[in-house]
Amino acid sequence: MTHPGPILFQWLTRIPPAHAAYVAHLYLICTSENMDPFFLTPDEVLGRFKDHIEKRDLPLRIAARMVGAIAVFDLILVCQVPGSVLPGGRVVSQYENIIDLNGPLWKKTVQSWAQFSQDNLSPKHVADWLLSTTA
Repeated sequence: MTHPGPILFQWLTRIPPAHAAYVAHLYLICTSENMDPFFLTPDEVLGRFKDHIEKRDLPLRIAARMVGAIAVFDLILVCQVPGSVLPGGRVVSQYENIIDLNGPLWKKTVQSWAQFSQDNLSPKHVADWLLSTTA
């Protein structure tokens, strides 16, 4: 079974580039212990996200990182829809001006995430991957 990090990054590269940069940027902001992600360019964001999510580590740490990434992606994407818990349905980002949060393309991205995560990154998928590394 494949390391789940590259699977997540493959999904990210299949959505519109502006959406990928936005989601990866917010993920890094949410999970960083310092302010560095606030100053990254879109190209730097994707590289940094890829390095982080595909990092080789102990299998348990990889699984924990994946569970955290899935949860943060769910939070980011759910909070983008109109009527969400955040004011205006948005999270502040330097990339927000390139995304129409109410547009059909953004809705397609959210639907894509929902289907992809259910089909490829459910808790069972991550647990099965973890178990396969110890077998």
